[in-house]
Amino acid sequence: MSLSDNLRKLRNSLNLTQDQVSTELKINRATYAHYETGRREPDIETLKLLAKYYNVTTDYLLETDITKPTILSMKEFNENIQNQYSPLNKLVEEIDKLSPESQKDLEAYIELLKLRDIQKKDAEVADESINIE
Repeated sequence: MSLSDNLRKLRNSLNLTQDQVSTELKINRATYAHYETGRREPDIETLKLLAKYYNVTTDYLLETDITKPTILSMKEFNENIQNQYSPLNKLVEEIDKLSPESQKDLEAYIELLKLRDIQKKDAEVADESINIE
């Protein structure tokens, strides 16, 4: 299969129209249609955008990856990707606006939250084992 076949297959697997995809990605609809017919090849940035949108690798799109792509279920796709204004996407956009230093601070804070959750879970497990005895 070619890039155009892969794009068409991915779009169809999600029951989307070319218009929906091109609107979501802010690509001219005719340009996107040319990608699917093989009349035009996307530049590298557009290729990356398409791979991210469909949750596959650029290698998969270009047929250089022999493994199957990871494709989100339709429910996951609708919840996380199709709506560009979802809370998750807004959060990612806000994180991208932070300075590198602030992003590192946020990463450290997330690690602290993970540790707190692990400690809480461990405490709950310990409480359950005490109650069993």
